[in-house]
Amino acid sequence: MPNKANGILRETVVFAKPFGVIMSGFVTPTVAHFFRKKERKKERKKERKKERKKEREREREREREREIEREREKERKGEERKKERKKERKKERKKERKKERKKERKKERKKERKKERPGKQKGREVGQTVEENRNGKKMG
Repeated sequence: MPNKANGILRETVVFAKPFGVIMSGFVTPTVAHFFRKKERKKERKKERKKERKKEREREREREREREIEREREKERKGEERKKERKKERKKERKKERKKERKKERKKERKKERKKERPGKQKGREVGQTVEENRNGKKMG
């Protein structure tokens, strides 16, 4: 209980004495200072503990956010890869169709040429044997 005497704030405290005797009385300014200092130290300790707890909680929250962001990033990359593969497959199919059309046109042209020149077959003259064609002249 605060008690002002001679302009100095003094506190009345209860002392626990040895042998269990309890005594109440005025405390000198030095002793009061010591008690206040001790109280402030305890309060600061509690404050630091609370602060550390809050900081750990904030850190956990940040970690959760990072984890969620990583998951989103993975999903996004997966979607991008999927789209990329789809585009690649589309390009491949387009190339294949182009090749097929080219082959078809080549066959058609070949047939047309064959119709125009019925006398020639694969660079051989009519009546020429395979051996003669290979040697480049008629044998005989």
